[in-house]
Amino acid sequence: MSGVLIRVLHIDDHQKWRSSVLHYLNQDGCFQVTSSVSGKDSLKILQHCPFDVIISDYQMPEMDGIEVLKYIRSQGNTTPFILFTESKSENIQKQFLESGGNFYIMKSGDPDLLFSEICQNIRQVVSLHQTMEALIRHRQNEVSFSHF
Repeated sequence: MSGVLIRVLHIDDHQKWRSSVLHYLNQDGCFQVTSSVSGKDSLKILQHCPFDVIISDYQMPEMDGIEVLKYIRSQGNTTPFILFTESKSENIQKQFLESGGNFYIMKSGDPDLLFSEICQNIRQVVSLHQTMEALIRHRQNEVSFSHF
């Protein structure tokens, strides 16, 4: 991943959080962030642009973060998904993980530590996802070559 920008789709209906995420991730220098104001808007963006990771708020009008996750998973999209929320609920966290989510991060605490954690989680989940995708492609190639 070194030298390559990690493409991030950030979904949040609050301008304050969109600005904060953009600011902190741009400071890191390893991320290219696209912001979206809603779940429905993000689905339109995803039709045209691939991303390495999606970060979404939970509580949003029309479509919450888990609904976004469920929809993209139903379309076969395996892009890593991080729920970044002020909603602290074991039920929400359970639904998120059962729906194929990767990390559940609370919007609280020291901003520098919080965004350091987010950057670390992004790198970890993107690296794991890329490794799994490469392994799948490798195994598919082995199967293709074994038929000759």
